[in-house]
Amino acid sequence: MAAGHFKDILTAVADLDGHVLLLGCRNRNNTSIHSAQAAAFLAVEGIPRAKREFLRWLPKRPEDFDQLDGPLIEAGAMRVGRIGDTEIRWMRARDLFSVVRWVYESRYRDADAARSYPEDVLDAASLAARYDAVVHDLGELQRTGGARA
Repeated sequence: MAAGHFKDILTAVADLDGHVLLLGCRNRNNTSIHSAQAAAFLAVEGIPRAKREFLRWLPKRPEDFDQLDGPLIEAGAMRVGRIGDTEIRWMRARDLFSVVRWVYESRYRDADAARSYPEDVLDAASLAARYDAVVHDLGELQRTGGARA
């Protein structure tokens, strides 16, 4: 399934209590943040959007997502450590989504919406059905430990 950011596989990982592990990179490379933004917007505003890039401003810069490091660490949602010479960042996806929602509500909700990137979901019902299938498949993998019948 392509990342649509609205009810996509990364949202399913959060809903199933999965984790995000960044090896040798920063949050600027964390694709889950796109999904967390869309989920935050839906949870707060009740409007599904394929994207809601409130953490990125024009012009987009790769380091925009790094601004989440502070809130994630302060909330106890992200651990930063090392494996050998490689810096790692580890977090529960659900905690990442919660922190992104808090950041939206506290810092961006009333900000200049023209500077963000809202995209309407063209077929929310179809995406929701695909999401349900992904959650089912991932849940089966969790239950069976990846073994196939």
